[in-house]
Amino acid sequence: MRRSFSIEEGDLVSYIHDEVSYKQSYETAEEKDFNTVFEEFIDNIDLSKAPLFKAKLLKFSEQRHLFLLNIHHIIFDGTSCEILMNELLNFYNHNNISCEPDCSQNFR
Repeated sequence: MRRSFSIEEGDLVSYIHDEVSYKQSYETAEEKDFNTVFEEFIDNIDLSKAPLFKAKLLKFSEQRHLFLLNIHHIIFDGTSCEILMNELLNFYNHNNISCEPDCSQNFR
């Protein structure tokens, strides 16, 4: 999540930053305004600026919330998606989740 990219002399170059600042986004909205909020949220992600994802929690009422997540595909593959979805579902269902990542996967 600390990665960014640029084109230098015609080649794609990847950078891994020591630190990346990320501001959590929380907004109260009316459900009728969802399309506008969503369109603003899904604007392009700048590959030259880490992090290459955005998240926002929308509160429509005390009992109704919506979590938006926009992750650029260059940093997020099918395995990553499965892991994240499982973690989010466990969190949503109030199950205990591990703070330690599952490193049983072999990555290249």
